[in-house]
Amino acid sequence: MNEPHRSFDWLAFLGRVVAIAVFATLWLADGVHRHSRTEIITAISIGYIILPVIAYLHTRYYNSRFMVGFVEAVRRRTAARKRVD
Repeated sequence: MNEPHRSFDWLAFLGRVVAIAVFATLWLADGVHRHSRTEIITAISIGYIILPVIAYLHTRYYNSRFMVGFVEAVRRRTAARKRVD
């Protein structure tokens, strides 16, 4: 939480939400096909409400921590190549 404010990574969030929506839609279609109200309600609540909120929180607060090491490695590699050239 002490890292500088970064812009929200919309591409990562959109990728996560699209994957969640596809699986939730398949799960919902299966529940409709079986005429299972419990499965329909569960698919809607988990697939369209809970998991997208978790994806938002993950993207907002944890995604930058995962990328910091990768970005630093790329910067070091780029700096090393500039010194050699």
